Amino acid sequence: MQKLTLILFLVLSFSKLSAQSENQKNYLTKEDNTIWLESFKKLDSEELQLQFIREKIYSDSIYNAPRPGISHTGLSDESKKSLKDRQDSLPKVNSDCKILMALNSEKNKTEIDLKKNPESIELVEKLIPQNIESIQILEGAEAMVLYGSRTRGCAVLVLKTVNGKR
Repeated sequence: MQKLTLILFLVLSFSKLSAQSENQKNYLTKEDNTIWLESFKKLDSEELQLQFIREKIYSDSIYNAPRPGISHTGLSDESKKSLKDRQDSLPKVNSDCKILMALNSEKNKTEIDLKKNPESIELVEKLIPQNIESIQILEGAEAMVLYGSRTRGCAVLVLKTVNGKR
């Protein structure tokens, strides 16, 4: 009886562990980004930092950004149902926080996000030490002031280009 109880306990424990890891496997959290940022800060060369940034941009491209809520005020029942069906067909939100990568030249600011702008892959390939003058990390209120709600409480990495090149 004790063996049966032990086996049942182990089976239930492993099934819960695997279910939890599957539920979080495709979800990017603020904690994930905090860990990434701390690891990034420990890198001692610009080349390693840029490689780390490129890998982060590629890996983040699989996550969707949260969609804002929709007001149903004043809509007919038919319109509400249509709107709900359309929202349900969109990809589900699986990121509460992404580090915003911004390329900042003298001429403009460009957000590097392969999900929103797949053509920005060319910019990612140009992230090499010869093209980047400095990397600045903005966090908290400073990030919100300069980049607004797009930061969603996460950090912003500003990559300043050499001589305003893109």
